[in-house]
Amino acid sequence: MLHGREGERARIDALLAQAREGTGAAVVLRGEPGIGKSALLEYAAGQAAGMQVLRTAGVQPEQDLGHATLHRLLLPLLHAVHELPPAQADALDAVFGRSRTAVPDRFLVALATLTLLGDAARHGPLLCLVDDAHWADRPSLDALAFTARRLAAEPIALVVAARSDESADGVFAGLPELPLTGLDRAAARLVLRERGSAPADDELLLRTAAGNPLALRELPAGLPAGEPLPLVERLQDAFLSHLPPVGAARRLLLLAASDGTGRRDVLNRALGQPAPEDLPAQLVVDGPTIAFRHPLVRSAVYHAAAPAERRAAHRALAAALAHEPGEQDRRVWHLARARARRAGPQGVAPRQAADGPDDTVAAELERSPNAPSAARAPRRPRRSTRRPG
Repeated sequence: MLHGREGERARIDALLAQAREGTGAAVVLRGEPGIGKSALLEYAAGQAAGMQVLRTAGVQPEQDLGHATLHRLLLPLLHAVHELPPAQADALDAVFGRSRTAVPDRFLVALATLTLLGDAARHGPLLCLVDDAHWADRPSLDALAFTARRLAAEPIALVVAARSDESADGVFAGLPELPLTGLDRAAARLVLRERGSAPADDELLLRTAAGNPLALRELPAGLPAGEPLPLVERLQDAFLSHLPPVGAARRLLLLAASDGTGRRDVLNRALGQPAPEDLPAQLVVDGPTIAFRHPLVRSAVYHAAAPAERRAAHRALAAALAHEPGEQDRRVWHLARARARRAGPQGVAPRQAADGPDDTVAAELERSPNAPSAARAPRRPRRSTRRPG
């Protein structure tokens, strides 16, 4: 079920109704990974009674294969290519390897795409769905964008899904957009109920997922709140694909993820130099603090780092707080994170690396009952060692 998407569903319903009445249009769904773009495409397909439905999706390994995404969309219609004007038919035959003709210019391919779809729509209104457009090859994007701008006289609805701030942005510039944001708390709670989450886990999951439906469904429950929650591989890979390479920027990201407060002066000391004015795209400045643009990015950065890197980050943050009397609890917490041995749940990498026990840190923790790690530790009743009877 789609929760909390009443406005988006209404927009798609109107687009389909418009196509059924003979006036086509396109809309571009934009949003971060897991926000629900694919779910809305499925909703559109489910509402397309009486319409022909054509689908395609960008595939990352095929980004360098010209017209690969377009080929999947038009494959059900290729039997009718011979009915196009000869120059357009030759164009599609050439780009799809059905002839030895030299590949024509982009305009002729795009025009042939529009004509082929228009001819198909004469037999009934048409719905075209394009998922993961950010991974589509550029020639396919050009043809799809050309078509999207010329649908007013055709009974065709085109719905394109793409991530925000991706290379596909410029190709679809000027087309109507439907930006997707996180679900509100009421809808997010419904998603948690659907997955069978215990109410005790709600607040942590709601705060970490920030309304992202995939995260609400997939993030592990029942984990302590002392550090960012680990992400499932799908979300982590998506966010990590745009991280800067090794260097000061990457180290700043890990320090910010390990710290959690975002204090710029502390991060500068831990980094050993002022944070660059040109911050990585994953970070934003909010007054004296540096924050991640989304909590999921913080989790991805933290759990993608090697254990030794996480230990080093926590040690650097502890050193940065050494001369702040009011932050000694947090300093000890970082030292504990650099030393503690704790395995993650099955299938999840250990959340802290182990250098081995440290009596000094343990003693400081005992003297610091208000340290974050102590405050957040769950209080469970001790099990009795006596056997019944």
